[in-house]
Amino acid sequence: MGSTTGATCLPSRTMLMTGRTLFRVPLRRMSEEAEAANPITGIPVLPRTLKDAGYTTLRTGKIGNYPRFAAQEFHKNIVVAHSVNGSARHADNAIEFLRNQQPESDLAEESPYQSKTEEMMDLLRSLQRELGDTAKL
Repeated sequence: MGSTTGATCLPSRTMLMTGRTLFRVPLRRMSEEAEAANPITGIPVLPRTLKDAGYTTLRTGKIGNYPRFAAQEFHKNIVVAHSVNGSARHADNAIEFLRNQQPESDLAEESPYQSKTEEMMDLLRSLQRELGDTAKL
């Protein structure tokens, strides 16, 4: 934020999604419907950059705790209501998303894509076991 304390919550997420400092992020003071009808253009956002590079993207997060203009760029956007086991729910969402990913049709059955997906699923399962339902990320 330009001081000794970093931005929290929505400002920090917006900075992460755009790569811009707090004072250079686009301000959007409009309804969700108006924002959808008037998308921001010309500002690179992380999910779009990842999609352009060939990645399939997922966002799982709380209601209202993200920049909508960036969230709509994810392939899949799961909004989770606040709950006691939010971390476990996010992990479950990520695992389910990875399970549903299909390798590109021109890749061999035992492709690096599949092995990386399996590695990521194993990592998420181990984190879920370690953190349990009450952990906060």
